[in-house]
Amino acid sequence: MDYIKTIDEFPLLSVFESRWEAFQRDFTVLKRHFKLGSHTSNKSIVGQVRGFSYFLHGKTIPEMIALGFRHPDWSDEQLPQIQQSFEATLAMPEIAESMDFLRGIQDELGLISVYFSSMKPSARFTVHFNDDPYMYRGHLGLTIPSGDIGLQVCDTVVKWQQGKVFVFDTLNAHRAWNLSEEERTVLIIDFYRPEADRAAMQALEAEQLTERLAQDKASFGFSGGSKQEQVTDEIKRRYGTEPTRIFRWDEAA
Repeated sequence: MDYIKTIDEFPLLSVFESRWEAFQRDFTVLKRHFKLGSHTSNKSIVGQVRGFSYFLHGKTIPEMIALGFRHPDWSDEQLPQIQQSFEATLAMPEIAESMDFLRGIQDELGLISVYFSSMKPSARFTVHFNDDPYMYRGHLGLTIPSGDIGLQVCDTVVKWQQGKVFVFDTLNAHRAWNLSEEERTVLIIDFYRPEADRAAMQALEAEQLTERLAQDKASFGFSGGSKQEQVTDEIKRRYGTEPTRIFRWDEAA
């Protein structure tokens, strides 16, 4: 079974490939003018993984803050300044142009979250499952170094390509790694499962977002990966085999 899908199966995502250079420009602008945040509350991260979101669960970071999101590096006294900084960044001409583009296609494509994810050299996501059953995830390659990099979903391995999108189901066991000597940056595109009832998926997402922010204010409303012992048991249950038959745990696992 091929666990990695191309835009042939999700043709509406081709608009991202057509615009990849603008997104790459945005990330360059952001790095110059804004301190990129770290991924939070994700048990599967090893090393440095940083990013910036246009929106998460349809909401900008200032709107997420209003819902209760808090980064562990922030103090309550800093919040007004942090909100102003995010609002000023989103108002920058390049970023505002992309936001207008994304809002214009959000309903048609069922976009949930669109954000940058940048893995520093030696960074990796260990094998994990996500519990976000309302969505699929796309990756658009932006800055892709040569060398040992990749994403593995079950027994399917893929390398990112600049300007190209692939899609996978985060409910499946997956891992990612950057063992090159350069930074790897992709645009992550989360969207509602097109084969499912949109209203039902939106209701499930809203329910999980509320629950997860109540449990962990730094979670972004995401499931946060899995502990290795949970992964081991779940792989045995789901796929009927030992994890080492699918994943090389000693190499970027």
